Amino acid sequence: MEREQAIALSKMDMSISSMLFLLDSLNDPRSLREFASLGSYYLGSHSAEIYGCLARRKGRALKPFLEQILHQSSTDCLDEFGEKANTKPGEVLICRTKEEENRGSRDLIEQINRGVGCSDQELLE
Repeated sequence: MEREQAIALSKMDMSISSMLFLLDSLNDPRSLREFASLGSYYLGSHSAEIYGCLARRKGRALKPFLEQILHQSSTDCLDEFGEKANTKPGEVLICRTKEEENRGSRDLIEQINRGVGCSDQELLE
């Protein structure tokens, strides 16, 4: 059972990563807002690295949307799935807490302010 769950999670992580790559070239305001909101979801470790890299690549265009997240009282994920999304023992967590989302947004804003980018090579690693 654990092996099957690990395989399913690996496939899900690959699927999320593929979706993130599709968002790389989308830089209109609506796409940037939706991209920023993905920080409220647990994406898996590999996909989270890709998300951070792409967020740094989007840079200053994404920054206002990350800043908006800091002023929201809830997360998009919790609004969508509710608090119970993270309370079932033994199940995969779906949503990050508001504190986790804010910490991630602040970290990305700080990296963007410092000019930390993301190369194509970093995305392939």
